[in-house]
Amino acid sequence: MKKDYIFGVIVMLVVLELTSHLNILNNWFITHLVRLILGFVVLLIASMILKKFLPK
Repeated sequence: MKKDYIFGVIVMLVVLELTSHLNILNNWFITHLVRLILGFVVLLIASMILKKFLPK
């Protein structure tokens, strides 16, 4: 169970780091909201792929 949380944190940090230079409409709120939503979407996709290829 702890491996799932560690994996999630690593994926989220990678997404946030890769989108650190993103600037949407010069608005920090929209930019951070998009980064957060993008992070959760990537996390969901990564967890589905992980469950499919590495069943417990």
